[in-house]
Amino acid sequence: MTTRQTLTLLSGIVSAVFATLLLSLALFLALTGSSARQPIIFAVISVFPLLIAIACLSSKHRTPAIRLVGGITALALAGVLLNSFVNPQPEIGRLGPTTYLAMCAGGVAIAANGRWPS
Repeated sequence: MTTRQTLTLLSGIVSAVFATLLLSLALFLALTGSSARQPIIFAVISVFPLLIAIACLSSKHRTPAIRLVGGITALALAGVLLNSFVNPQPEIGRLGPTTYLAMCAGGVAIAANGRWPS
């Protein structure tokens, strides 16, 4: 097994464990009677590490999972970019929105190509 395969396997396992922990936390919060939004938020957040685990561990479903990861990343960063223009924060500076735009373009490229950049 090469180093790259080992890192991919390790990343997939860690992402799967993290997604499981987030889903367990969502279930715990739902059963303890916390506010209605908290369990849903944790369950939705667990989708991202689950997709990364699928992309790392399943060669059959790798391309669709990577496309979804890139799309989610691009949408999240586009939201942050829009928020930086609507509510500018002086501590971010002038380069903040440019950095968000560059990262958003990277997410779009990953979603369009369906593979990690090499």
